[in-house]
Amino acid sequence: MTVEKLYSKEEAAKILSISPITLGDWLRKGKIRGVKLGRVWRIPESALEELARDGTRKE
Repeated sequence: MTVEKLYSKEEAAKILSISPITLGDWLRKGKIRGVKLGRVWRIPESALEELARDGTRKE
């Protein structure tokens, strides 16, 4: 079993070169996949790879 790395919203935003606010909007709109644990978002590494490969999903 492989454990996937999860990034905080701030870490993922830095990797994507966008603001955490923009990333929060994308998460709420479903443009990027994430997991909400309580009040905190975590973004799986595979979601960042998908975004880099395919771009954002259409609404």
